[in-house]
Amino acid sequence: MLDSDALLEALFEWLNVERSRAEKSVLAIDGKTLRGTKTDGSKSFLHVVNAYDVESGLMLYQQADKSKGKEVSLSRDVLDALILKNAIVTLDSLHCLAPTMAQIVQKNGDFTIQLKKNQLKLFEHVTQAFAEVYEQPDGMTECVQENQGHGRKECRNIMQIDANLPPELQEKWPHIKTFIEAASERSSNGKGTRDSRWYVSSLELDVELAARCSHSKRALERRKSASLGTRRCI
Repeated sequence: MLDSDALLEALFEWLNVERSRAEKSVLAIDGKTLRGTKTDGSKSFLHVVNAYDVESGLMLYQQADKSKGKEVSLSRDVLDALILKNAIVTLDSLHCLAPTMAQIVQKNGDFTIQLKKNQLKLFEHVTQAFAEVYEQPDGMTECVQENQGHGRKECRNIMQIDANLPPELQEKWPHIKTFIEAASERSSNGKGTRDSRWYVSSLELDVELAARCSHSKRALERRKSASLGTRRCI
């Protein structure tokens, strides 16, 4: 009888090896709760953590548990299973944790992780750092991306600056080298919205590379729809 678990493990290992032969890749770690997976006697749905190769859309690895509260530990198990050399791992703000960053760097990978107020002191420092550099634009690198399709238009301005963390934050977050802000303006049917997202990264200053990483989930979604786009980096 075919051992399906062994086959799946062998397939994931092959994908890992093939991916590591390519140029620097962007891997997205993404957790999802699956509807319809609650069984009799269970109080929670199945929660799955997937690792995707953003450029190809391939799923590289998967772990599951019956509790969403275990996403951090599941993600670290996924990271353990992946070859991270010459790869950039993108994660959402739940994973903005020093041990997760250290795990990625120790495996010779890089990270770009979304930053929100769950890490309040770091968040306040990053947003203030960008507020100050807005007055001195020579202090940052920028990449402008414009996309349109299906009646919508989006302009994204990706900005990257050196981290320059104060001593107390540097001690807690030793692997952060740069900050990234992605400011988006969207318009549809004459109405517009604007928002900004912030990221911390182990990458050196390279705004085009930062732009590839800053919204990896959207990159996966774009593969599923046809849209026209132009890029201009300065």
